[in-house]
Amino acid sequence: MNDDFEQPALSRYPLVGLLTGFMTVIINFIIYFSFDPAISHAASFINIVTLIYGSLVPATIGGMLYYFLSMVKKGRIIYIIVFSGLTFLSIYLSFRIRWLNDPKAERQFHELFMLMIINVGFFGTLMVPFLARNKKLTAKII
Repeated sequence: MNDDFEQPALSRYPLVGLLTGFMTVIINFIIYFSFDPAISHAASFINIVTLIYGSLVPATIGGMLYYFLSMVKKGRIIYIIVFSGLTFLSIYLSFRIRWLNDPKAERQFHELFMLMIINVGFFGTLMVPFLARNKKLTAKII
């Protein structure tokens, strides 16, 4: 049996993104279930399915974007700048959402939503390039 198979970069980078997305889902579940249950249930568009898709899709797309930018000189820096910018833009736009009438609940909802966006942005910005560059680390996982 040949264990020396090297996975092509085109399949490896999206899988790195998917692995990063799984890590993000776990952290987002911890954040979601540690918040006040009244807020978690009042904000009905933040549910389990939204957490899963909202964590996996950006990370997987980030892995594919990182693959294409890895072919460009300074592509990693460009990727980090673009993903950081998207994270900050998402945080800014999240504060424009008005969902609840109670100011206290509204503030808690924004805190929950912002923490989840920061988590997705952090893992997408830093973990995708880190895991994509460390073949030894990801060889047994992916």
